[in-house]
Amino acid sequence: MENNLRRLLVEKRDALKQIADFTLSQSRATGTVPATELIAVNLAVLEAELDLATTRPERVALLEKMCKEARKYDEIAQGNRQSGIASGIDALQAHLKFLDYQIRLEKEKTGKG
Repeated sequence: MENNLRRLLVEKRDALKQIADFTLSQSRATGTVPATELIAVNLAVLEAELDLATTRPERVALLEKMCKEARKYDEIAQGNRQSGIASGIDALQAHLKFLDYQIRLEKEKTGKG
């Protein structure tokens, strides 16, 4: 990976980690940050780490983590839909995000990613 590109990707990942840390601090301090927002920030950090991964095992491990986070997001969205907090579209979008990560993981495992 080109040095300048890698430097930019590291800078992006580090900035996202700072956002994730701040969001988690806010959540702990005030309890007002929705779980879905915490998960979305975690997924963004993992995406940035995936951009930096250079081996298939690294990418598979990161995608597995992403699938777990996306599954949590999906479950929360489904619960929010059932309780009337979120729309059916929101729940479907969360489920599609989970499926996208699952597909990416399977492609990476088979070398088709």
